[in-house]
Amino acid sequence: MVDMEEMRSFVDVWASAVALLCYCYAVAASVPKGAARLAFFLPVFYLLAVLPLGLSSFHLVTPCAFLLAWLCNFKLLLFSFGTGPLSRSPNCLRFILVASLPIDIKLVDAPPVEPRLLEARPSDHPTNWKHNKSRCSERSGSTSPNLHRMVLLAAKALVVALAVHAYDYKPSLHPYLVWALHGAIWFFGIELALAVYAILGWAILGRSGLKLDAQFNEPCLSTSLEDFWGRRWNLTVSRIFRLAIYNPLRSVCVQMLGPDLACYPATIATFTISGLMHEAMCYYFIRVAPTWEVTAFFVIQGGCLVVEKVAKKRLGDSWQPNWVVSWFLTLGLLAMTAVPLLGLPLTRNGVDEKGIRECHAVANFIKEKVRRLISASTG
Repeated sequence: MVDMEEMRSFVDVWASAVALLCYCYAVAASVPKGAARLAFFLPVFYLLAVLPLGLSSFHLVTPCAFLLAWLCNFKLLLFSFGTGPLSRSPNCLRFILVASLPIDIKLVDAPPVEPRLLEARPSDHPTNWKHNKSRCSERSGSTSPNLHRMVLLAAKALVVALAVHAYDYKPSLHPYLVWALHGAIWFFGIELALAVYAILGWAILGRSGLKLDAQFNEPCLSTSLEDFWGRRWNLTVSRIFRLAIYNPLRSVCVQMLGPDLACYPATIATFTISGLMHEAMCYYFIRVAPTWEVTAFFVIQGGCLVVEKVAKKRLGDSWQPNWVVSWFLTLGLLAMTAVPLLGLPLTRNGVDEKGIRECHAVANFIKEKVRRLISASTG
């Protein structure tokens, strides 16, 4: 089980993060958007990046690294220039929650309220990659975690629990089955973790009148790479990357290459930066020198996505494969590249074993507490 010293460090990390975000909110009240505000935020970027290094537990350092070093820093970068989800935060509490959690909360049927002395652009908030709005409009947000979504999350939690239990029998399992367990734990575990954070923010903010943008849209049903990366997988990061990286780079490329070709280098660059961020995340919980395998995975995915876009543009409607074939090819390509480039770096350094041990430790701790509670209640 995580010792008390580690838990104190975890609390210190988040207390420090909240203090830094309060500072950013206060700065925004008196410093206009642009280079001046960015200069005031630069020390915060550094501190948020180093705070998770004080933790060693996989299940504590991973969310801290993702939420603070990655997501929060990118949101603050956008906020420096008066855009992004933080530009619609009317009070300090909502500012802190939106900055530190993988959520974008908007008022339903009401105009966005601007923080003091801020100039926001409420309408400039594309949600995904190009040409996806019509397919995602009905699933882009919800005023509450509805029953259907909760049932799906419960089913995925059961799958993860069974996969963790089955991992105890790893020595007697076929290697392909072990990789399938890895995939289930990571694929569904990430979605479950982000859903918990979103529900936490939704509950703290009082629920009524708020809209939560969707984070995932059943990525296992993807029928193309564009569908997977732009419309289904980790949409919170997709939205942030589109605003912070893709849109600015595409605007520059339009001037040099024209509108027809501009999206291709912007896509490659966005996936490359995504790969570097994932490589940094791996360092937080592996603590070894990067091998750049993780970065290579995302560069390859970006290249394949560009090829897919070119093929769609050239072929048009003349060739439409069956959706089952498209689904099989899409998930097959993802699996064949993810296993050697994402899975091996983690298993090579024992991250999988460490994570499973921590899961068992938490489960045993909870069972022991429940047993004592039942014993005390029955006399």
